[in-house]
Amino acid sequence: MPSFRINSFAVDWELLLSFAWQALILLAVFLVLYAIVSAIRKKLLTRRELGLTLPKWSEIGFGFLGVFLYFIASVLVMALARQLLSFVDWDQVQDVGLPNALYGANLLAAFVFICVITPFFEELIFRGLVFGRLRVKFGFILSATITSLLFAVAHGQWNVAIDVFVLSMVACGAREITGNINASIIMHMLKNMLAFYLLFVA
Repeated sequence: MPSFRINSFAVDWELLLSFAWQALILLAVFLVLYAIVSAIRKKLLTRRELGLTLPKWSEIGFGFLGVFLYFIASVLVMALARQLLSFVDWDQVQDVGLPNALYGANLLAAFVFICVITPFFEELIFRGLVFGRLRVKFGFILSATITSLLFAVAHGQWNVAIDVFVLSMVACGAREITGNINASIIMHMLKNMLAFYLLFVA
């Protein structure tokens, strides 16, 4: 969408609309967070179910190990999926709702949103709330699979969905082992940092 100038001020409507969309998503996430906090205060939900604890150095290290395992698993799963799913556009770029060309403060804001805020809230919702509640009633495999399918569907694109399904399964494993979502948050942040670099920097 072209820009136009009003009183010597250029309006980039594509950038404006994309940030407005991100702001709406952020608002929705904060509303979910508010609902979660309210549920904890009313004792309808516990921090243990959400996996909310102060991080330990070992969990940060486990997050780095987890993202390494995720990359290996993702390469293998994606290679298999390419052979089986010929209808998928494997070269489709992930749509994050932002223009490809970002600079200065806009680039920094996009980095914070994609690499810090989004991983934290997505882990809180999916590996925290969804997996935590499912795990109370079901075994690990079923709980992790349902959580990961929901997480994959939320990303919309086939090629992205398959990749993040693998990420979610590894993240659920980290949640199962550590009892919290700290390692999975680290994993998600590192993964998004790589995606951010490929989308906006490289």
